[in-house]
Order: sequence, then C-alpha cells, then structure tokens
Amino acid sequence: MIYQGLQVNKKFSYPIPNFTDRRKSIIFWRYLRFQARKILYFPQVRLLEKTLNEEKNKHLKDFFSQRPYACYNAIRRFCDKSFKANERVKTLIYDVDKGLTCFKFLPEEQMIFSFDEDFELFLGYNHNVYEEGFWAFSLKFKKYTISQCNFCFTLENNLLLSCIQGYKYKDFNILEINKILTKKCHGLRPVALLIECSKMLCEILKLQATLGVHEKNQIRSQKGKEKGYFVDYQKIWLENGGELIKIDKHKYYKLHHSQKNLEEIPSQKRSMYKKRFAMLEEIKVNLDKTLDIQD
Repeated sequence: MIYQGLQVNKKFSYPIPNFTDRRKSIIFWRYLRFQARKILYFPQVRLLEKTLNEEKNKHLKDFFSQRPYACYNAIRRFCDKSFKANERVKTLIYDVDKGLTCFKFLPEEQMIFSFDEDFELFLGYNHNVYEEGFWAFSLKFKKYTISQCNFCFTLENNLLLSCIQGYKYKDFNILEINKILTKKCHGLRPVALLIECSKMLCEILKLQATLGVHEKNQIRSQKGKEKGYFVDYQKIWLENGGELIKIDKHKYYKLHHSQKNLEEIPSQKRSMYKKRFAMLEEIKVNLDKTLDIQD
C-alpha cells in the first residue's frame, strides 16, 4: 500500500492510500474498505488530525507525515486488538510522543551492546508492521536481524510488549545461530534477553509495569496460525515471570522484575549465572547512558 504524498509544512489531513494491484477489482474493494473504515471511525480520524495540527505537536505531525501508513492504525488496529476506538487512537498519539521524547538518537537506531564482532543488540524503529508497534529491541548477527521485540507505551504509563518475532535466512541456520548466541549470553535465550532488556527500559523510564500482550489480542497471531507459523505468547510470558492480570477489562501478562538469588541456584550453575547477571547489568548501564533521562 502506497500513500499519496504529504507535505510536512502544510496542514495535516488524513492520507488516502494509493492502492496498487494488477487486478482492478482488488484495488476497488481495498479502496472501498478503507473509505468504510474512515467513515466508521470518523471521530478518531478527526481527533488525530486535530492533535497533529496543534502548534505544540509539530514533532507528531512530522512523524505521521513522513510515515503515512502509520496513520492507518487509527482506523484499524494498534498493538492490542482489545483497544476500543478512542483508546486506540489516543494510545497511538501518546506512544509516538513518548517514544520521540525518550529516544533522542532517532531516526538512527542505537547499538546498546556488542557480544562480539558478530552479535549486537539494538534499540530503534520497528521497520516491519506498524500495527505491532513503532519501537523495538533487536538482536543482530552480522547486521541481519535474528530476533526482535516490539513495544509501545500505554496510556496507563506501562510498557506493552506487543510482538516477539524471529527471522529465518537462507544464508545460515538460524537455530544454530540462536544456540551460539545463547551460549554467549551464559544460557540466556534470545527471546528472554529481549524481554529482560524491555524490563530494564521500563525501570529506567520509571514506568508502572512491563506487560505482555494477551495471546488472543496479539495483532497478527491468527494470521500466523493460518500461514502455518505460531508464536505461543502465553508460554513465553509465563516462562519469563508473567502473571495474568486485568487493567480496565484488558487482559495482560504482568512481567515481574525479580532476579534469581544466587544462593538458590545449584552450585554448579552459579558461575554461569554470575556472568549472566554481570552481562545484564552492563547492558542496563549502556541503555541508561543511551537514553540519558534527566530526573
């Protein structure tokens, strides 16, 4: 989907997609569906336009003008399928404002930690599906993204982890690469590492809690099932200290920030855990320096 050009200096108006497809009937139905959504969610479209055209929100207007496809989230879905229409567009606006305020290094992504010359941890934009969040932690192998955790900032001042995604490449065996990285992280698997980094971000920014999206409310989980791949979000959150809770009728997994006590760990594994904890502390220090949040 391509959107007709927006000029940043002009008054913001909700962009119209320029649908492309070899079949004219497909273009027609996509355009019809878009117009139907725009009518159905007209109050939310107006709220987005009004907010972005306020003088104090020039940074928001610039963001959405440069990424017109992101505007579609206001009339479709964003991070959590259980969001109501007004809640969705308000979260969309709040999330972008918070992200641009906290991540001063944008539009460049920031390298947070280097495990060696091949493996690195980054914080920056999610360049894939905006519905699943604009911001992401990513693990890279020789500049290839191998794992990613997308997130957004919620109206209740929480960090919502909206997507955990792995990648496959023809050039190498991703399972072997993940095993190598797990060893370099002293037994901590890539997904667990990304979740730990998200918890660090929550603490540094002094947010209320780190939440995992409920499996039924993850944006693309059903499409994944239909296409033959599936991420078991419930299993991931529970394995990483998740507790099922409700916030304003929305279901989430609250991810607890507690760390294992070394005395409770079998003696033969304590050395590994000491190295793991030291690595995580170094990552947190680097992340804190990157964000440079002033009290």
